[in-house]
Amino acid sequence: MSVPQVHTFIDLNEESFIERFGPMPNHLDLSAGCDFGDGGCLFAAAGKEFKYVLAQDPHCIWTLIEGDEGALVIESGIHLVNRLGYLVTAEPFETAVTYTVVLDGPEVEPADTSPATTHTAESVSSSSEAQ
Repeated sequence: MSVPQVHTFIDLNEESFIERFGPMPNHLDLSAGCDFGDGGCLFAAAGKEFKYVLAQDPHCIWTLIEGDEGALVIESGIHLVNRLGYLVTAEPFETAVTYTVVLDGPEVEPADTSPATTHTAESVSSSSEAQ
């Protein structure tokens, strides 16, 4: 009998993401977007920047995604749908954990202003049924 795999989903605010994972500036494009204070961190989804991203530890790669209603979201891992580019962090994220960061902005409000919200796969399904 095999033990079921548990996957955890964690929502972080922008400040917690920066402090915990340390997004690294794009040294290949000094005018890159997503500047968290140390230079633009966004890497292109093509060409030499994408080659650089793919050469990094997969647990240090994050995807900037255009989410619902135009909200900008960073998701841990490499994603293709709605991607705007990639970020590379100094610290890796854990296996079997998906992080979501809703970026602060004039038209974007974070879903939760606490530093982190954690959901397991079971709690996500039960909370969806309650709505």
